[in-house]
Amino acid sequence: MPWIYQICRLFVEEGLLKLDMNGENVMALSPLQGLRFKERSGAFRGEITQESGEIRLSLISDGGMKQFLPFIEPLSIDELSEHTGRYNCRDIDTGYDLSVTERGLLLRNINPHRDGMNFKYRPAIKDIFYTFAPPYIACYFSVEFLRNKSNNVEVLSSEITIRTAEST
Repeated sequence: MPWIYQICRLFVEEGLLKLDMNGENVMALSPLQGLRFKERSGAFRGEITQESGEIRLSLISDGGMKQFLPFIEPLSIDELSEHTGRYNCRDIDTGYDLSVTERGLLLRNINPHRDGMNFKYRPAIKDIFYTFAPPYIACYFSVEFLRNKSNNVEVLSSEITIRTAEST
């Protein structure tokens, strides 16, 4: 079963600090002291810290704390190429061709009747790529590449596990 990842983005818009969670919920934030802030209604507070050279964003609420790591630096064409190939899913009787784009990967459904899910994915965390869905779908999609003992990519995992990678 693949992990479900949350993507958050801190940004400034019209002079306000905002937090976008998973491309579906944008919240206005109020700055506090230093690198601390709170959600305007008080639902949570947050802070940016650096420990042992690693930057983290922490969101703290009554339900506990969630920590987020920054996205990785852009990958080179060679690094992106490790993930290319054809991946087949027997469960839905289709396959996907993955190719390199300028900033990530293009996932193209090889079944012309299921081509509505052709998206460009960007790298997020090691071997995990994401894309925001079209505006009419309030979510994002992520794919994770699993490696074998030789550190070669062999499986593409999403909400539907896609098995058997065929290198191109």
